[in-house]
Amino acid sequence: MKTILGYLGLVPFIVLAALTVWSPLTQQSDWVFIFSVYSAGIAIFMAGTLWGRVVDSDSTPVLLMSNIITLVIIGLLIVATGNQPLMLAGLTACHIANLACEPNKGNRPYFRLHLILTSVVVLSHLAILGVLYHGESVSLL
Repeated sequence: MKTILGYLGLVPFIVLAALTVWSPLTQQSDWVFIFSVYSAGIAIFMAGTLWGRVVDSDSTPVLLMSNIITLVIIGLLIVATGNQPLMLAGLTACHIANLACEPNKGNRPYFRLHLILTSVVVLSHLAILGVLYHGESVSLL
């Protein structure tokens, strides 16, 4: 079930990135905002799963990183809301940090799933950052 839910969680990343890339410039900002809110929610959720996996052990570094990731995301939402590239870059870093701190690296099937999901999430962020950097939408024709 976690595999199905994991892949279903990618749908908003892919759809919102596509809407951003292929929308007129006047609508891109709205899609990026929605994308960022969804991305922040997922990144905070994943930071919480780090906490849940190690809360009963003595893994203080992972517990601290879980809290740091969450606080960075909240800080981004407060400080960088008007700066979409900074917001997306920060969220990208938080998703990568969640993967880097994963304590279940020995559970190969789960870690592989986490790696695939994070890769798609990072690629969706990079696609949007590319469009924002170039300042134009992509034409389908």
